[in-house]
Amino acid sequence: MSSFDQHTIADATATREEITPETAHSTKLSSTDKNKEKKGFFSSSGQAFANYFKNFFRYNESGRYVRIWELDVWRGVLMLFVTLIHVLLYIGPANGMFEYSTEFGRLINDVAVKFSGSAFANGVQPFGLYMFCFLSGLSCAFTRNHGKRALKMTIVYLLFMLFLMMATTILFDYTGPVFNILSVLAFCLIAWWLLELCKAPNWLRLLIAFVVIAIGFTYFYGWRVMGKNDMVNNPVWSIFVYNEYVIRERISYYDFQPLFPHLGFFLIAGVLSKYLYKDKKTLTTRLFPPKYIVPLAWVGKHSLLVYITFFPVLVGIVWLLAIII
Repeated sequence: MSSFDQHTIADATATREEITPETAHSTKLSSTDKNKEKKGFFSSSGQAFANYFKNFFRYNESGRYVRIWELDVWRGVLMLFVTLIHVLLYIGPANGMFEYSTEFGRLINDVAVKFSGSAFANGVQPFGLYMFCFLSGLSCAFTRNHGKRALKMTIVYLLFMLFLMMATTILFDYTGPVFNILSVLAFCLIAWWLLELCKAPNWLRLLIAFVVIAIGFTYFYGWRVMGKNDMVNNPVWSIFVYNEYVIRERISYYDFQPLFPHLGFFLIAGVLSKYLYKDKKTLTTRLFPPKYIVPLAWVGKHSLLVYITFFPVLVGIVWLLAIII
């Protein structure tokens, strides 16, 4: 037998010896092997959950990209601002949530009444929401799948709307759709995704943005400043601009936010993000935020979760205090 034949047979035998145990292991496992695999599965799942829980409370997760901390800080500031404002609006007497039979309750009533009728609530608060949409638009530079992002936001909005509809039905005997900042963000993300699909040029996106802002501020000035309550009489158009019709006809509850001009700020920021964050790096000289700012950055990182959870928690705390004190 030649040396070539000997090497060939030896190689084939070695191959069979290497493959045969693996094949047997994949087709038939002993009870001991099955128990080991089960233990390995549960231990790996537990470890994955522990890592997720640990990373949730970290600002920058280990093994992942470094976040753009200046965006998160501003988002955190605006989210706390919006959440506190919504708490003050919801505990107001117009909602009938509290009877204000205690001294603390009456104090809450006075604060809520003064705030809801203040120039700050009617004038400054909307601009905080515009800036929040602007920051969300800047995040487009870091999104790999705009359709997936839009779908997630839409699902969150629908679930949140369902929860609020159930709550308003129980508390206020009112059932209707909800058009708030979450619906605005969902529509903004859908609009950006469609523009990406169409490969719309930046000049066209900016043109749409400025037209949307102009229309939005026209109705804002007419309704909020001039007090015109008859500018809109169409149920479809009423969800796009500021108007009295959407509230009078109970198309949405009073915490109403239209698509215009919010969409315009989102589109402008989306275009700017392509230039400001084309390298996907922070614009500051620091790679990580200062320690005293990390809590705000963490709130900005989880801004959607903060909005959904902090709001009912704070309202519940005020409700308990209004009963006890």
